[in-house]
Amino acid sequence: MYLELFNDENKKSWKKAKELGFEEFCKSEWTIEWDGRCDWHTKHGGSYPCSAEASLTFAVGDKKKLHDHLGSELKKNPFLSEDDIYGILLKQIEEDLDSDMREYCDADDYYEPFWEEFVGEGTYESEAKWKSWGLDIVEFTGSGDIDFEP
Repeated sequence: MYLELFNDENKKSWKKAKELGFEEFCKSEWTIEWDGRCDWHTKHGGSYPCSAEASLTFAVGDKKKLHDHLGSELKKNPFLSEDDIYGILLKQIEEDLDSDMREYCDADDYYEPFWEEFVGEGTYESEAKWKSWGLDIVEFTGSGDIDFEP
């Protein structure tokens, strides 16, 4: 059984399939839809719920940079599918947006967050990070709201 599993034909097939998912991932544009929630804490002890949503469409601009970014995952499993790679990036980007939202929301305890500027103003560092991963941002839009009702 061992000899049959690791015969020359199977080894050639595995070699061809290695990082095929990564190559396929790099050929497409991908969209992430994100929703976030946090509380704005005011100077006088008030707390108001905030919500935001964003849509991010990206493509791979630099395959080498993305390969380097995903290096540990691809080393563990060089047979990741394009959907697996999307899932990895989705999780990382959502974590960045969640963190950006919390920072943006609590940046000032006197003036409320201006949600019309969250995408761009509040996500500047994350956008730069995503570009350093080799991603080109095709479109990035979003909006948000603050609830002043008790």
